[in-house]
Amino acid sequence: MLFRSECSEHTEAVEIMERAGVILSRYLNHVETERLNSKKAKEQAADVMRKLLKQGYTKQHILQAVTDATNNEFWRKQFRSLLKLSRKNADGVPYIDVFLALNQNAHKLPTKRARIIV
Repeated sequence: MLFRSECSEHTEAVEIMERAGVILSRYLNHVETERLNSKKAKEQAADVMRKLLKQGYTKQHILQAVTDATNNEFWRKQFRSLLKLSRKNADGVPYIDVFLALNQNAHKLPTKRARIIV
Protein backbone atom coordinates (compact mmCIF):
# COMPACT_ATOMS: atom_id res chain seq x y z
CA MET A 1 0.00 0.00 0.00
CA LEU A 2 1.36 3.40 -1.01
CA PHE A 3 1.24 6.27 1.42
CA ARG A 4 -0.34 9.48 0.14
CA SER A 5 3.04 11.20 -0.41
CA GLU A 6 4.39 8.16 -2.28
CA CYS A 7 1.25 8.06 -4.44
CA SER A 8 1.63 11.77 -5.20
CA GLU A 9 5.31 11.28 -6.10
CA HIS A 10 4.40 8.36 -8.35
CA THR A 11 1.67 10.36 -10.10
CA GLU A 12 3.99 13.31 -10.70
CA ALA A 13 6.79 11.03 -11.95
CA VAL A 14 4.44 9.32 -14.40
CA GLU A 15 3.14 12.68 -15.65
CA ILE A 16 6.67 13.98 -16.22
CA MET A 17 7.70 10.72 -17.89
CA GLU A 18 4.76 10.92 -20.30
CA ARG A 19 5.38 14.57 -21.21
CA ALA A 20 9.12 14.01 -21.62
CA GLY A 21 8.40 10.91 -23.71
CA VAL A 22 6.26 12.96 -26.08
CA ILE A 23 9.08 15.47 -26.56
CA LEU A 24 11.68 12.74 -27.12
CA SER A 25 9.50 10.61 -29.41
CA ARG A 26 9.42 13.38 -32.02
CA TYR A 27 13.04 12.52 -32.84
CA LEU A 28 12.91 8.73 -32.66
CA ASN A 29 12.33 6.25 -35.44
CA HIS A 30 9.44 3.77 -35.37
CA VAL A 31 11.34 0.97 -33.57
CA GLU A 32 12.75 3.35 -30.94
CA THR A 33 9.29 4.82 -30.34
CA GLU A 34 7.81 1.37 -29.79
CA ARG A 35 10.62 0.58 -27.35
CA LEU A 36 10.03 3.88 -25.51
CA ASN A 37 6.32 3.04 -25.19
CA SER A 38 6.82 -0.50 -23.87
CA LYS A 39 5.55 -1.21 -20.37
CA LYS A 40 9.05 -1.98 -19.07
CA ALA A 41 10.53 1.22 -20.54
CA LYS A 42 7.72 3.30 -19.03
CA GLU A 43 8.25 1.75 -15.60
CA GLN A 44 12.00 2.37 -15.80
CA ALA A 45 11.49 5.94 -16.97
CA ALA A 46 8.99 6.63 -14.18
CA ASP A 47 11.55 5.29 -11.67
CA VAL A 48 14.18 7.65 -13.12
CA MET A 49 11.76 10.59 -12.83
CA ARG A 50 11.06 9.72 -9.17
CA LYS A 51 14.80 9.53 -8.44
CA LEU A 52 15.43 12.86 -10.15
CA LEU A 53 12.61 14.48 -8.15
CA LYS A 54 14.07 13.09 -4.92
CA GLN A 55 17.48 14.49 -5.91
CA GLY A 56 15.93 17.96 -6.03
CA TYR A 57 15.25 18.42 -9.74
CA THR A 58 11.87 19.96 -10.52
CA LYS A 59 9.39 19.03 -13.21
CA GLN A 60 10.56 22.12 -15.11
CA HIS A 61 14.23 21.04 -14.85
CA ILE A 62 13.49 17.60 -16.26
CA LEU A 63 11.32 18.82 -19.14
CA GLN A 64 13.81 21.61 -19.93
CA ALA A 65 16.68 19.09 -20.05
CA VAL A 66 14.75 16.87 -22.48
CA THR A 67 13.81 19.88 -24.62
CA ASP A 68 17.37 21.23 -24.68
CA ALA A 69 18.85 17.83 -25.55
CA THR A 70 16.40 17.27 -28.40
CA ASN A 71 16.93 20.80 -29.73
CA ASN A 72 20.71 20.29 -29.86
CA GLU A 73 21.91 18.82 -33.16
CA PHE A 74 24.51 16.53 -31.55
CA TRP A 75 22.50 15.37 -28.54
CA ARG A 76 19.35 14.77 -30.57
CA LYS A 77 21.17 11.84 -32.22
CA GLN A 78 22.61 10.55 -28.92
CA PHE A 79 19.62 10.95 -26.58
CA ARG A 80 17.43 7.92 -27.30
CA SER A 81 16.02 7.08 -23.87
CA LEU A 82 14.77 8.95 -20.82
CA LEU A 83 17.05 6.69 -18.74
CA LYS A 84 20.01 8.72 -19.99
CA LEU A 85 18.96 11.59 -17.71
CA SER A 86 20.10 9.63 -14.65
CA ARG A 87 23.33 8.32 -16.16
CA LYS A 88 26.68 10.07 -15.82
CA ASN A 89 29.19 11.01 -18.49
CA ALA A 90 32.91 10.12 -18.41
CA ASP A 91 33.57 13.07 -16.07
CA GLY A 92 30.95 11.85 -13.60
CA VAL A 93 28.45 14.60 -14.45
CA PRO A 94 24.80 13.49 -14.71
CA TYR A 95 23.47 13.95 -18.23
CA ILE A 96 20.53 15.96 -16.90
CA ASP A 97 23.07 18.59 -15.80
CA VAL A 98 24.84 18.39 -19.17
CA PHE A 99 21.54 18.96 -20.97
CA LEU A 100 20.50 21.81 -18.67
CA ALA A 101 23.86 23.49 -19.30
CA LEU A 102 23.24 23.43 -23.07
CA ASN A 103 20.68 26.20 -22.80
CA GLN A 104 22.84 28.26 -20.46
CA ASN A 105 25.90 27.93 -22.72
CA ALA A 106 23.90 28.85 -25.81
CA HIS A 107 23.24 32.28 -24.34
CA LYS A 108 26.93 32.81 -23.54
CA LEU A 109 28.30 31.95 -26.99
CA PRO A 110 28.70 34.78 -29.48
CA THR A 111 26.55 34.58 -32.57
CA LYS A 112 28.05 33.74 -35.95
CA ARG A 113 27.55 37.32 -36.98
CA ALA A 114 29.50 38.56 -33.95
CA ARG A 115 32.37 36.19 -34.74
CA ILE A 116 32.59 37.51 -38.31
CA ILE A 117 32.70 41.12 -37.16
CA VAL A 118 35.33 40.45 -34.50
